[in-house]
Amino acid sequence: AGLQAGEILANRLVRVTMKVVGEMDMRDAPHLLHSLGKLQAYGQVKVQAVLLEAAACRVAQISDELTSQGVANSMWGVGSIGAEAIGADLTTQVVNSLLTRAEATLATSSAHEVAQIIWGLGRLEHEPSQTLMELLQARAEEEMDSFTSQGLGNLAWALGRLGIAPSNSLLEAIMVRSMACMQDFSSQELANFLWGFAKLSPYGVTMSSEVMFSLQTHATRTHADWRPQEVSNLFWALSKLQVGMKPNLEAVMVMVAEEKAPEFTAQGLANITWAIGRSKILVEYEFWQAIQESAEEIIDTFDAQNLSNLIWGFAQFSIVLNPSFLLAFQKQALVVAPTFTCKGLGMLLWGLAKFAG
Repeated sequence: AGLQAGEILANRLVRVTMKVVGEMDMRDAPHLLHSLGKLQAYGQVKVQAVLLEAAACRVAQISDELTSQGVANSMWGVGSIGAEAIGADLTTQVVNSLLTRAEATLATSSAHEVAQIIWGLGRLEHEPSQTLMELLQARAEEEMDSFTSQGLGNLAWALGRLGIAPSNSLLEAIMVRSMACMQDFSSQELANFLWGFAKLSPYGVTMSSEVMFSLQTHATRTHADWRPQEVSNLFWALSKLQVGMKPNLEAVMVMVAEEKAPEFTAQGLANITWAIGRSKILVEYEFWQAIQESAEEIIDTFDAQNLSNLIWGFAQFSIVLNPSFLLAFQKQALVVAPTFTCKGLGMLLWGLAKFAG
C-alpha cells in the first residue's frame, strides 16, 4: 500500500514538474536533475522517463549559465540516472555541454564538486578530453586538503573505471590525504578506494605500503558494516593488487563472505572465488559449501565471465563439488556458451578438467 501511494504521489509530481521544467533557471534545473538522480539510484519509486529527459534537456539548454556547483550536481545526477534511462544520444549531448562549461568553472570548483564531476564521468564511462582531464587532476590536487574519505573513494573509483592514471603529484597527494582521513573511511568508501587502485594497477599505479597497511587495519575494524558488494570488491581488489592480506583481515573477510553468501550476486560469488583461488587463501569446507549452494540458487544469472572465474577459483583447491551444483553449472555454461571469450573458455575447460580428473 505504501509503495502504491508513493507511485501515485510520484505521478502527480511528474505532472506538476513537467509544467515548469522548461522555465527552470541555472539553480533549479541542476537541483532537479540531482534530486532525480538520487531518486533513481536510491529510491524505491521509478521516475518516469519523460521527466528524466525533460530535466536533462533543460540542463543542456542552460549549461553555459551554470555555476561550478550546478555543473557538479548535474554530472552526478546524469551519472546516477544512467544513459539507459535518459537515452544514449541525450546523455552524450548533456555531458558534452556540461564538460564544456566545466572548463570555464573549474577554477572555482570545490573538492566535493571535482569528485562529483569525475565520479559522473566514471559512472557513465565517458572519457573526457586530455585537456579537461589534466585540468580536473590539477584542481583535485589543489583542493586535496579538503577532500573527504568519500571524495577520495569516489575519485579513485572513477579513475579506475576510466582507466586514467593520476599524475605522480596527484597520486602522492592522494596518499597523504588518505592517511589523514583513514579513520573516516566507511566500508563502502574503503572498498571503492581499493577497487579503483586495483583497476589502475595495470597502468603502473601503485599504492604506498603505509597506506595499504593502514587500509587493511581499518578494514578489519569496519567489517560489521560490510555489505555483500563491498566484501567481493575487497577480495577482488586485494587479490588484484597482489598484496599479502593481514591474517586477521583475511579471517574476517572469509567469515563475513560465508555468512552473507546467500546475499551475493553472481558476480560477487565469482569474484570472491576467483580472488581466494588467486591468493591461495585456505578456507574451511563449510565456506565452499556456502558458496556452492548460493551459486546454485542463482546459477541462471551467471554470465560467461562469472562462470569462468567461479570454476577457476574452485579448481585451485582440492575440494569436492556437489553433483547438483556441477550439473547446474554445466547446463548454464551451455546456455551462455556463445559468449565465452578465448580466455574465459580456457579457464572454464581447465577448471572442468581438474574436477574430471
